[in-house]
Amino acid sequence: MLKITIVKEDPEVDLRLRMFGVTRDELLMVIEAAVSARADAVPHDPNNAGGLFSWIYGTRTLRDVFAAKGWLADTTKNVPSIRDPKTETKIIFQNTDSACDANHPKAVAGKGMASEEIVSLSTAYLFADMEERRQKKLNGTVWFLCIYANGDDVRAELSLPKGIKGGQFSGFIERIFVLKHGEWPVTPTKKNQDAEIQDLDISVTRK
Repeated sequence: MLKITIVKEDPEVDLRLRMFGVTRDELLMVIEAAVSARADAVPHDPNNAGGLFSWIYGTRTLRDVFAAKGWLADTTKNVPSIRDPKTETKIIFQNTDSACDANHPKAVAGKGMASEEIVSLSTAYLFADMEERRQKKLNGTVWFLCIYANGDDVRAELSLPKGIKGGQFSGFIERIFVLKHGEWPVTPTKKNQDAEIQDLDISVTRK
């Protein structure tokens, strides 16, 4: 049975995130966009509006950040994600009921059969030669950027699930604590915000 790996100390977190080609500040852009969008929900919106806004803007910003690094938007089985064409690694935005604590994150809205199949296919080969796969950057795996937001308590982790059963994660192989309890509010550095704006290419085409 595989022992879960938890990466939570800042230097180690920064080092691990480099394997995705991303910095903690860049992931904070995604978190901030999702939390801000959630706050846009008003009492007359449907009950799930805050979570929906968070998911939409979180997914959009996740794609914006990683697209600047050569990743591609992916909608395999209608599950929105961002995909590295070199390693086939995917990252999916997910609102969860917890993050960065002793409890495993649970998807707030649950997960469907499509997500279950995608994760199952990506992790099936890991268990036979896990250490070798770790050295190869876990190519082809599916990660979730798990966001927990309850007022001023905002936490986030980038985690690799073992699988999905009954609409929920059935455990995790690795959890990277990006934003821990008590670290919010924080904002990305202005340098990284300006860099992101400069990286956006706007094209106009005629139909």
